[in-house]
Amino acid sequence: MQIYTIKTTDGYFTTTNFKKAIEMLKKDLKKQKRKLLPLPSGKPSS
Repeated sequence: MQIYTIKTTDGYFTTTNFKKAIEMLKKDLKKQKRKLLPLPSGKPSS
């Protein structure tokens, strides 16, 4: 059985469910995008 460790803004999260891991990552990305400030390098953040 494989355990996935995900680093989110809230810290580390471990799960054995891959689909849940992906969902958590996607939710966290949305959270990060709301908090994200424009990068000083000038590159567009995708």
